[in-house]
Amino acid sequence: MFIIKDNYPEFLEHLAVAPIPAPDEDSELITVYGGWTVMVYSGTEHPDEAAEFAINMFGAEDNSRAAAWGMEYNTKLSPRASVIEDYASFYEEFPHDVFANEIFPTAHAEPSYPPEIAQAVWEALQDVMFAGVSGEDAAAAMAEKIDAYLLTR
Repeated sequence: MFIIKDNYPEFLEHLAVAPIPAPDEDSELITVYGGWTVMVYSGTEHPDEAAEFAINMFGAEDNSRAAAWGMEYNTKLSPRASVIEDYASFYEEFPHDVFANEIFPTAHAEPSYPPEIAQAVWEALQDVMFAGVSGEDAAAAMAEKIDAYLLTR
């Protein structure tokens, strides 16, 4: 949306943002929200510095860095309620208002998977998008890889 807003503002009036619909009218709306965008390597030689960086970036009492991360440098809705409260005017504007008021309240934590499972999913998506593999074949190959991994656990 930022790209459109900044470069093609004339198209904004023709766009909308909406939650992903539930499978049926009796189902609850659910979206997934996660924090896979920043990670610290567990084997780092500088664990204290890495922890300090993460806290200063996202967990400090001064939430200006967390706000800048979500409002200036990328298009992520901040998971920090204090950012949304302190920068309410930003989150009252389209399209952020829809994310903050309609989509984010339905969010559940993004699941974390072992690398073997994440890799199988990634490969299946890549095969469908770029290698001409059918969704059915990619799903079968993915299931086979995941099943093989689960047998080792």
